[in-house]
This record gives sequence, C-alpha cells and structure tokens, in this order.
Amino acid sequence: MPAHAESTTQPAEQSVGPSGAAPVPPPAPAPADHWVHCALTRDPAALARLHGGLRKALVFLGERFADPITLDELSRQAHVSPSHLSYLFRTELRTSFKGLLGRIRIHKAQELLAADRRLPITEVAMNVGYGDLSHFEKSFRRIVGQSPREYRRNLPGTAARG
Repeated sequence: MPAHAESTTQPAEQSVGPSGAAPVPPPAPAPADHWVHCALTRDPAALARLHGGLRKALVFLGERFADPITLDELSRQAHVSPSHLSYLFRTELRTSFKGLLGRIRIHKAQELLAADRRLPITEVAMNVGYGDLSHFEKSFRRIVGQSPREYRRNLPGTAARG
C-alpha cells in the first residue's frame, strides 16, 4: 500500500512520525516568543486570528512596553473587562499578561545589548521598563538563561574577557 494511503487511514492526531513508528502529536499552541514577535512587529496574519480585544492589547504592549502598564489600563485600551482580558491571555496565548510583558521587555533588552555594547546595563533596564536593576537581572536570567552581562559577553564578535 502506498505511503499516502496509510496516512489517510490514521486519525489526524495520530499521524505517523518520519520513522513510521511513533505518532506525531498535534501541533502545540504558539509559544510565548511567537506572541512577543507578533506584538513587536504587529504581524497582521497572526493578529487577525485573535479576539479583537486581545489584538488591541498586543499592539498596545508592543508600542508601550517600557511604560508602567497595569491589567486595568490594558483592558481599557482593549475595550474588554480585566477578567475577560486575563482569560483571553490564558486561553488564546497560553500565558499571562505579566508574563508576556516581561518577555517583550527582555526581548527588547537583548536587542539593545546587541546594538550598543557600551550602553550600561542599568540604562538598558530603564529603557525597557524596569525601574530596579536587580529585578531586571533576575527576569533576564529566568527568561534567557544567563545574566545580561553573560549574554552580552557571549554575543558573536565580542572578544572574550578574562
């Protein structure tokens, strides 16, 4: 029997993997990093699939990530209640408002660290919305897996320092 005939007898969620042995799970929801990209680039195709209030919230976060933002303020911008917006974040994006905001800020911090290697880390933290260097460094390490200094040191083209 041809390979394409076999795949039509399998349920979609039980499709056969490349080796023919293990089933391939259905696609996972988009990771938080995908939504960071969508918020910062305003990707029309991805945003179009979202609830209108959530779409407005992501665009607002992408534009104003460095400002102090509360769920109440964001819900006003999105024209939905805070509880409904929180529900939309959990169900459609599989993350929280604060979690996504933190990832957006750290992503922008990575860009700043790479763009200007002489920019003080304290200034990077302030530019992306952190008022406390310690909180910034803890968040950066949790999301990136290394400190801002280590990240900068490990960028391509950076001479190793001893």
